[in-house]
Amino acid sequence: MNKLIKSTVIGATLCLFVGGLSQVYGQALEAPRASQKGKVSQRVGITDITIKYHRPAVNDREIWGALVPYDEGTPIPWRAGANENTIIHFSDDVKVEGQDLKAGAYGLHMIPAEDEWTIIFSGNSTSWGSYTYNQDEDALRVNVKPEETSMTELLTYSFDEVETASTVASLRWEKLKVSFNIEVDVHNIVAESFNKELRNFPGFRWRGWNQAAQYSLTNDYDLEQGLKWAEQALTNQFAGDKNFTTLRTKADILAKMGKTEEADAMMKEALPLGKTGEIHFYGRSLITAEKFDEAIEVFKYNKEKHPDDTFTVWVGLARGYEALGEKDKAIEHWKVAIEGATEQQKPFYKKILAKLEEGE
Repeated sequence: MNKLIKSTVIGATLCLFVGGLSQVYGQALEAPRASQKGKVSQRVGITDITIKYHRPAVNDREIWGALVPYDEGTPIPWRAGANENTIIHFSDDVKVEGQDLKAGAYGLHMIPAEDEWTIIFSGNSTSWGSYTYNQDEDALRVNVKPEETSMTELLTYSFDEVETASTVASLRWEKLKVSFNIEVDVHNIVAESFNKELRNFPGFRWRGWNQAAQYSLTNDYDLEQGLKWAEQALTNQFAGDKNFTTLRTKADILAKMGKTEEADAMMKEALPLGKTGEIHFYGRSLITAEKFDEAIEVFKYNKEKHPDDTFTVWVGLARGYEALGEKDKAIEHWKVAIEGATEQQKPFYKKILAKLEEGE
């Protein structure tokens, strides 16, 4: 009898213990789900956009207007997936369908209809489905048109039409596609990022400041700011260095701003500091800009400054004379350049010479 009482007490205690653990830690073990997790990401500029969701299957069911009802969101919108909230995260501020949306994570909900869908970005991204959805937590609502598409068995999100400053996020399920446009103010975001980074280790090297200035120059973005970055590359108390690269960057920005005299003066200061290759590629850039007379003078200067170079300076002169239309001089200098070329380089430059001699 004592054994029976003892066994009963132990059993009851164990049940209470297990029950307590269930209340504290939850009852569900991690196991595969019918609607498995999915995740898709896209970077636009330096902005990361990520959608996390669960992927239900059509499984021979009627989806639109049935499993997913056309009920104007009454009593709740659709969770735009399965299980927990579908979550969309933006690392920076964006525009969705032309409307501003702050950086952060949002619960993605939708109100389907036959002709027009409402896409909802909720400030609550941590709930199960849409059951506790509260419209007061909406950060943004936009309206879009659904489109017919090919059959998609598993609900799928993707990023389509990826451009330098925008992308289109699309949901596909069954034979329907719903998309919304996302725009990113890439240049402003990059500039803000540069200014933060330049207060850390990159700001203690002239290359960091020069890279920022080159971004401004290449993208024709806020040249006044680019000029400030270029000046820091030259004169910053910790990082400034007056060299061919930093002087040329500032000169190129000044030229783009229409300050030609200042740009020319800057390049006169830069040339004596240039290495053979730096001067050569500056000359090549002048050819690209169709400043042929200036280019040939730069190539001549490079040869005078580096008289022992047996290849690069001759290639420069050959290209310069070719750009000027002085074929005989170009051929003459190509022949000298080929003599100084490596065995691997010679076939390439011999083809250039052959075409020139043939009159092509």
